[in-house]
Formats: sequence, C-alpha cells, structure tokens
Amino acid sequence: MPMHEAKIILPKFDNQGKAIDHLHPLIAESILANFGGYSVQDICGVWKDPDSGRVYQDKSSAYVIAADWSGMNPVKLRWIARRAAVLLSQECIYMALPSGVEFIGQEAVQPAIAA
Repeated sequence: MPMHEAKIILPKFDNQGKAIDHLHPLIAESILANFGGYSVQDICGVWKDPDSGRVYQDKSSAYVIAADWSGMNPVKLRWIARRAAVLLSQECIYMALPSGVEFIGQEAVQPAIAA
C-alpha cells in the first residue's frame, strides 16, 4: 500500500499560557514506537471558542507521520491523540488523516497499543 501523510498538532502552551511542550517527548515516543518515525514542524494556529467568543492564538508543534493508513494505523493515531489530550489537559487534539480532519477528545483512552 502507498504511504500518505497524517498529523497531529500539539499545543506548546495551555489556555492559561503555561508551557506544556516539555510533555511532547512522551507523545513523540508513542508515535515513534507505532509508526517508526515522524517530522516536527513549528506552527501557529488561531481558533475562536464558540461559547465565549474568545480568540486563542496557539504556538504548536505538528507531528507529521508517513504511513499506510489502511488497517489499524488510524486507530493507533487516534489513541495517541486521545492520550495527548489527557496528558496536555486539552479538550481536543487536531488530527488529520488522508480521509479527513478529526478533533480527538479525552474520552476513554484504552492502552491497546505500544505506549
């Protein structure tokens, strides 16, 4: 099967401005264990809270993973994104697969793959 890119975006700071990027290596270890490699890009994103109207500007790291996205690989990346949401105390983590974009929340992390 051909390889395609997917990514998850991890914020460097929480919504109160506290640095959380020191936790990124824990998530990167899971990506490496499950996919064999990744590239990291520094990015900046902007989003508006639909409830409060507050605008947030995030400095983040995009972890780009090249893999065959058939079979269990999307499930593995979703699990890593859920683990990241919990570890970084985020409501959700942005994840892009070749099939589309998903916002992955903290719900029910099951340790079914290599951590």
